[in-house]
Amino acid sequence: MSQSEVTARHILPTRHIVEEMIINLSSMTVANYSLEELISFSIVALEEEDCLDDHIQEFSTSVGRLTRLDQVLSDANDHRILCEAWTKFTYQLSYLYKRLRMWDDNGFASYYFAALTGYDIILSEKPALGLPRG
Repeated sequence: MSQSEVTARHILPTRHIVEEMIINLSSMTVANYSLEELISFSIVALEEEDCLDDHIQEFSTSVGRLTRLDQVLSDANDHRILCEAWTKFTYQLSYLYKRLRMWDDNGFASYYFAALTGYDIILSEKPALGLPRG
């Protein structure tokens, strides 16, 4: 295996915040969502530290849009519950990113969601493309 094929992985201690999101989502009347997809959205929203609030707002809208397109909501409240639970989870994850120094010196976090182990998130580093950021 070459050096370029080796991908660094990080296991984040997220059991508590993932469980909290699941509890918050449990009040939905139709629990037809993908936990892994919601986490993936969060990881993408956290790519740029300086644009965090904008990305969370943008992705919260996208999460809601996906909900309306991919499932029939039997309760109009489900959309609100999903967006609020996801937004809270993403902000909590951002505090963990900050504490663990997941953003580089330029404020970028080049990770993608790889898996859950229990309720801990496993991230893999995106391969460097050699292009300047910013």
